[in-house]
Amino acid sequence: MKRIEDSARSSRLDRFLAQAGVVSRRRAQDDIKKGLVRVNGLPVDEPGRRIRPGSDKIFYEDRQVEPGRERYYIILNKPMGYLSTCCDTHGRKTIFDIVKVGNARLYPIGRLDRDTKGLLLLTNDGDLTYRAAHPKYELKKVYRVKIDGYPPDKDIDKLKKGVVVDGKKTSPAKIVKKSQNAAGGIYEIEIHEGKKRQIRRMFELIGFRVKELERVAYGNLEIKGLKSAQWRYLTKKEKKDLFGLLKIF
Repeated sequence: MKRIEDSARSSRLDRFLAQAGVVSRRRAQDDIKKGLVRVNGLPVDEPGRRIRPGSDKIFYEDRQVEPGRERYYIILNKPMGYLSTCCDTHGRKTIFDIVKVGNARLYPIGRLDRDTKGLLLLTNDGDLTYRAAHPKYELKKVYRVKIDGYPPDKDIDKLKKGVVVDGKKTSPAKIVKKSQNAAGGIYEIEIHEGKKRQIRRMFELIGFRVKELERVAYGNLEIKGLKSAQWRYLTKKEKKDLFGLLKIF
């Protein structure tokens, strides 16, 4: 029985560092292999090494890592004109001019460029950050796209099947026409990738410019109910469902 209890309290070293908000899990794995982490005074180079938080003393780059840091999970409806970064050397507005949570160091998951608005997930949970960014889990991303014209169906079919961006073909996408008027067409597009400016570049390849781009869903999360520049914490159900999608138990 005692062995089972000890196992339940133990944790992988790389996951412990990620959950403590020190670095992402992928970065933790690399840094452990580089010898930047010590356990009880001894260097460790195995990311999967089992440790006992609260009992073992873990040092990262000679700084002791404390367990039990409060973790935050936040949805922001990002306005246009804001950068998805912690700071900007040119003094431009960032999402952290909007979201302020004590001294917590938050990181955006699935960044949106300056000219894109909509749902952005922020957290200080390194394990969640690592898994959400990993292509293995293929979290869906749904966007509302307004373009400057009316692409023929055959061109939209090309985007659905995949087009070449940065020398690599994009995965199949779901695209639904929502409306069409004198100002242009409006589409809803679902993808599972995150190439830089991917949707804008996809439409450019068929000869159309994206006038407005908004992310309306990410995984199980939706932007409904949040006005521009508003944010809130994930509900217990949202967090549970997101952890389920990412197989975090």
